Amino acid sequence: MNVQRAFRRCYGRIPPDTKLIKRWYEKFKETGSVTDLPRSGRPNVSEATVELVRQSFQRSPTKSTRQASRELQIPQTSLLRILHKRFRLHAYKVQIVQDLQPNDCPRRSEFAIEILNRIDVENGYLNRICFSDKSTFHVSGMINRHNVRI
Repeated sequence: MNVQRAFRRCYGRIPPDTKLIKRWYEKFKETGSVTDLPRSGRPNVSEATVELVRQSFQRSPTKSTRQASRELQIPQTSLLRILHKRFRLHAYKVQIVQDLQPNDCPRRSEFAIEILNRIDVENGYLNRICFSDKSTFHVSGMINRHNVRI
């Protein structure tokens, strides 16, 4: 009853049933925690399936997951789960980086010095600059990173 009163006072809601509180208390005394113990359940995939996936990708590492799914006759979601959780393999994403030229380094240094000088001279200069990582530059054509396959 004291626990229920304290719960109601603290949270302003209807407290859990007395039997439930006693069950939590007994579980805490036994295990040191009120969380449920892990249950033995049916595994997501069999070890034989995991081994088939391993062999399939060792034979041809550039194979698509759709193709492997068809060949092994397992759902693509199961195949992806095996690749991610068991083998820690993830899709390669192309990183788009700027192509630096030899004359870029001195220009960047000049720009940095100019900005530092303006910060010293003009009060609140940095407050008028908007910094963002959201930008799109198409110098040599458009690249859709989601469709690039290597």
